[in-house]
Amino acid sequence: MAVKTRQIFVRDVQVQASIGVYEHEKLRRQTLRVSFEAEVSLPDHVEDSMASVVSYELFRDAAHGLAAGEHINLVETFADLLLEKCVLNSRILGLVITVEKTDVFPDAESAGVIVKWRREL
Repeated sequence: MAVKTRQIFVRDVQVQASIGVYEHEKLRRQTLRVSFEAEVSLPDHVEDSMASVVSYELFRDAAHGLAAGEHINLVETFADLLLEKCVLNSRILGLVITVEKTDVFPDAESAGVIVKWRREL
């Protein structure tokens, strides 16, 4: 049986989060850059409607919602919690989330984590 899929993505969503283990990180919110790439299942027939797709808003809204919440110590935890929120949509077959702290080192653009997930069929 063939499965039709589509790759969708949202890149470089900027959020302000209370994140970090060091005391100076707990004093101010930090910029995170979050990107998503998802493999989603396609319906059996083509429809030109929002009901037939996984909306980009799912990812953007999840990032902003999580960032607006309580302090999180680790970028890894932020990525894992974000993943849990996004994969509730059963049409998502695979998901890669990249979370980057942009103000960690003066000599690096960013530091972060990539989490990958795949639904077992």
